[in-house]
Amino acid sequence: MKYRSIKDRAPIHEVAVWCEVLDVSRSAYYNWLHAPSRVRALRDAAIKSSIREIDKVAANRYGYRAMHAHLQSQDVSCGKDRVLRLMREMQLAHRPGKRFKPVGTNSRHNYGYHPNLLKAHGAPIECNQVWVADTTYIRVEGGFVYQATVMDLYNREIVGWSVSSRNDTKLVIEALRNAFNHRTRSHTELIHHSDRGSTYASHAYQKYF
Repeated sequence: MKYRSIKDRAPIHEVAVWCEVLDVSRSAYYNWLHAPSRVRALRDAAIKSSIREIDKVAANRYGYRAMHAHLQSQDVSCGKDRVLRLMREMQLAHRPGKRFKPVGTNSRHNYGYHPNLLKAHGAPIECNQVWVADTTYIRVEGGFVYQATVMDLYNREIVGWSVSSRNDTKLVIEALRNAFNHRTRSHTELIHHSDRGSTYASHAYQKYF
C-alpha cells in the first residue's frame, strides 16, 4: 500500500518527496495517517456521553471501576484504563460512598464444635460421601447478597444453594434443604464439612442435618 510505504520511509526522506515519487497527494496521505486518531476521538466522545449519563444517575458517586462495570452492563466496550483516562479528562469528582462490609459469622460461640471427620476420611470415592458447605457474598445491581452452597466433594457438583440478603441460619438451612431435595441420601454416614461459624454450628442447623 502506498500510504504504508510512505510512513515506513518517512524517517529517511521528507513525506513530500515520497508523495511525489508514489504519485499521491500529501493531504490524502495525512488523512489516512490521522484516521485512527479521529476514530478514537469519536469513540471517546461517545463513551464520555455514556459516562455523563451514568454519573447523573449515580449522583456523582461512581469511581472508575464501578463506572466501567456499569458501562459493561450497557454493552459499552472499553477498558478500565480508558474509563479512568476519560473520567479524569471530564474532571469528575467522586464522593466515595460507604464501603460494603460483609457480615461474617461468629466462630466464638457456645454451640460446641465437632471433630474434623474429613481429615480422617480422606478423599471420597463416590458421590454422597462428603458434602462441603460454604457461604460467600456476591455483587448484584444495587449492592450485595449472600449465597450458601452445598457441594459434593467427589465430583464438585453444587447440589444445593440459596441466596439471601442476610447471612443467617435460615440461609444455610435452605441450601441444605435444597441439597436433600436434589440428591437422595444414599449413605447413612454422609460427612458434612463446613467452617465453625455460628450458622452451621447452630442447634437449628444441626437438628435439620
